[in-house]
Amino acid sequence: MRKIIAVEFMTLDGFVSGPGLEMDWVEKIYTDEIAQALGEGQQSVDTFLLGRVTYHGMVSYWPEKTKEEEPFLADHINPKPKLVFSKTLESAPWGTYNNARVVKEHALEEMQKLKQQSGKDMMIIGSASLIQSFAKAGLIDEYVLYVHPVFVGSGAPLFQEKVNLKLLETKTFGNGVVRLTYQNI
Repeated sequence: MRKIIAVEFMTLDGFVSGPGLEMDWVEKIYTDEIAQALGEGQQSVDTFLLGRVTYHGMVSYWPEKTKEEEPFLADHINPKPKLVFSKTLESAPWGTYNNARVVKEHALEEMQKLKQQSGKDMMIIGSASLIQSFAKAGLIDEYVLYVHPVFVGSGAPLFQEKVNLKLLETKTFGNGVVRLTYQNI
């Protein structure tokens, strides 16, 4: 069975963005070391799952990036299929790749079917509301949390309900970010 892996950048106080949805704390300490780790984590993935807000943020940057510009991630993100979960979008263009499609309805049922199909794992990048919805339905198998050494005090939390997890791995990066990998139990 395919796994759904949720990857999220978050603060020490549990927020995925500040009170105005800002994420400037990510940009300040995003390094090649973290990009390489993200790229390595995406090798087991053949499909990306994105919410509408994350899609808009990513599509404005990624489709035209080359391996020379983004050596650790461009070859993973751009060519792989993407599902964009949105009730308002009609289409989800991804530059010349034409490999993103919108899921408007029955998202949980579609994900349950996709998990049963053969293939590699699927990965949610960002998209906290999508993660919350899938977590509530018991669809997420693994969480990879990049915890940044910053407190923002308030903002959008990743978890809004209790989630029991088992720690699988930790990794500390040179800039103080800690990657925590958990299995859903």
